[in-house]
Amino acid sequence: MSASTVFRYFPTKEDIVITDEYDEPLLAELAARPADEPWTDSVRYVIRKAVHLAVTEQPEITTLRARLMLEVPAVRARMRETLTGIGRTLADAIAGRTGLDPDGLEVRVHAMSLIGGLLEATMYWAEHGHREDYADLVDRAIDVIEHGLPTGKS
Repeated sequence: MSASTVFRYFPTKEDIVITDEYDEPLLAELAARPADEPWTDSVRYVIRKAVHLAVTEQPEITTLRARLMLEVPAVRARMRETLTGIGRTLADAIAGRTGLDPDGLEVRVHAMSLIGGLLEATMYWAEHGHREDYADLVDRAIDVIEHGLPTGKS
């Protein structure tokens, strides 16, 4: 495959590492969750499903992506840039479910907090050699966003 063919599909070489096919189907699934389900339950369900798909369908690629995000500054920077766009899309989904303004500060903060929590859970997972269960780390990150920091030392 020629470089021009590759860059037709991936604008930067870092995009080769971070691009996957999960974003659109998961956003559609989020929109399809029951209207009376608490927003945080919907988000947790969809994020856990994404993590499950990543670690069961593409375990080697998932661990490689996490390691490259940790070790390669250009990949990490591109991931953060990409996640900002995904955060805006998530803010739209939140607004659609809650009736709040997608550009309102609270919605934007909540969406980007979720994105940041996922990013940090992924970085933590890679920093610790992928030893812990990725889905459990994501749950812990969502718990912090939902409930704040735990009290006391642990």
